Amino acid sequence: MLRTLLNHFIKECPIGGEISLSANQVAVDGKIVYIRFVIEMKGYILQDELKESLFDVVSASDKTFMQDAYYEISIAANIARMLGGQIGMDSNEEKSRIYMTFPLEIKEKVKINLPKKEIPITNFEGKRILFVEDDERAWDATKAILEVGGFQVDVEKNGEKAVIRFVSLPAYTYDAILMDVHMPVMDGREATRCIRISGKEDAETIPIIGLMANTYEEDIQASLDAGMQAHLAKPVEVNDLYQVLKRVILSEDAKKES
Repeated sequence: MLRTLLNHFIKECPIGGEISLSANQVAVDGKIVYIRFVIEMKGYILQDELKESLFDVVSASDKTFMQDAYYEISIAANIARMLGGQIGMDSNEEKSRIYMTFPLEIKEKVKINLPKKEIPITNFEGKRILFVEDDERAWDATKAILEVGGFQVDVEKNGEKAVIRFVSLPAYTYDAILMDVHMPVMDGREATRCIRISGKEDAETIPIIGLMANTYEEDIQASLDAGMQAHLAKPVEVNDLYQVLKRVILSEDAKKES
């Protein structure tokens, strides 16, 4: 899968473009390690044909309507998902990125020293989170990372829909809310204020983490003033996200038990 995509990007890379590949371990569950690969190319916007080939199942009978290169990507993507992989993407005028998270088995004879900051996947098993984000291109990547951590993930595309979902479900349905700050219809801070004053049993205590590209002190303070417990910069670093979720969720669990 990686080789197929890299070959495609190399062929499509414009003059002055730049391609990079990174890999990070995001979680571990026993002998299974979850690795997140990111292919990034500057100066290139993902074509619709590439998006379709990554996420649509293409049969051999459809091949006549698709260039060979995209057909090969489609087959590789479907094989990757069959093996337990998860794929996401985002693209703008400056750069495009494709995210892939794969489970890899650790052989018993191989000894791996895991960094202390790595969080086992089992930490969040049985937890449910509401992810609020208007950019659909970011859904797959973030949702995949949360699911790798054991979360059940629900997604809404603006603050108004998030508030409606939250108040319409029983109290303590969600263990946390991951809230983008800048969204149409109702932004994340206003949605947080609405949730806090909604009157539900868990309205004042549910952990809400804000997501925003800016991390200036005044932006962070504005999020905290709106009722959020934490504020993370976008794009989100996986370990930072897990550390914050661990802190706020375990803290809230401790309060419930006391």
